[in-house]
Amino acid sequence: MKHVCFVTITSIAFCAVTITAAFLSNHQVWGQEDADKVAVASNQMIAVMVKLQAKADEEHTVEKQMKWFATQCIKNEPGTLLYTIIKDDEGVGTMEIYKDEAAFQTHGKTPHHAENVRRLNGKIAKFDIKKFKVVNHPTR
Repeated sequence: MKHVCFVTITSIAFCAVTITAAFLSNHQVWGQEDADKVAVASNQMIAVMVKLQAKADEEHTVEKQMKWFATQCIKNEPGTLLYTIIKDDEGVGTMEIYKDEAAFQTHGKTPHHAENVRRLNGKIAKFDIKKFKVVNHPTR
């Protein structure tokens, strides 16, 4: 595991444990073994950043699907405090903040999460996920 500290473009400071995961053919993106590696205090806010590089000619489909998914997360998950879709030259990504570890675990077990994985199957060339402990999250 590689430990990293940095400031995001939104100026929120995070200390991170970096995890890179492959998008697996059996649709398992984030398993219990991965979650156990970065377990945190139960009342600690969790942040996640995901990068998705779409396969050729799938960029628009992946972006559209992730926009749908972000809306479902905020609409249906009270413990999901932020789910923002971001984009750069390499693909789309997410900036996510969860109330605590339980909210993060719940997120991965929702029907819309399973549906999102199903809809993205075969469309992703590269997948990277990083999980963080939130150090400071001022909001308006």
